[in-house]
Amino acid sequence: MSIPISTIHNDVRSQLKKYNSAFVSPGDIDIAVNKAQYDILDRIVAEYESGRNKSSSEQDLLKLHSFSGDASERTLPTDIYKLSTVFFGDREGDLLDDKHFNDRLNSVIIPPSTDRCIATVYNDGAAKIRILPTGTTHKLKYWKVPVTAVYNFTQTDGVITYNPTGSVDISMPISEYTRLLARTLVYLGIPAVNADAANLEKAL
Repeated sequence: MSIPISTIHNDVRSQLKKYNSAFVSPGDIDIAVNKAQYDILDRIVAEYESGRNKSSSEQDLLKLHSFSGDASERTLPTDIYKLSTVFFGDREGDLLDDKHFNDRLNSVIIPPSTDRCIATVYNDGAAKIRILPTGTTHKLKYWKVPVTAVYNFTQTDGVITYNPTGSVDISMPISEYTRLLARTLVYLGIPAVNADAANLEKAL
């Protein structure tokens, strides 16, 4: 479930009023929100990869892509932020840099197999991945690039009115709202909204 862009704008403006801060344009709030999204995503990825603090957040942010056709060279999806895992069927493989990929390719001890495929990313003008053995059941799990959030509005006599048409909500699960708001406020130079948010912010 995404976070309504109007919700975080309202909460940010509430904090601006509370601390008697100068006017901040909706566009500047959008910039702060979108920077904060990447910070939160980096934190979630780090927690996931370390095996700690697993939550439902990764279910919303991780995507499983199935490749079609019998091949080893695959074009990567355009919405990848960071690769997570490669699969041959339902069996997890290894994502490797070019050197280790070639080492495994030539290994007589642990060569690539359908039980443990290998993959490496390269660019020949387009972002691609090579997965071996060749097969029809290659899959890729990856972290999606956050959607760029937009708060569309009209302004009359200095009064800002939210316009849902043309607005884009935040592509973060609602469970990350406190951390997202705290980080957004930091980018805008506003104190964290509460003690919990402040503690979360210190951990980022």
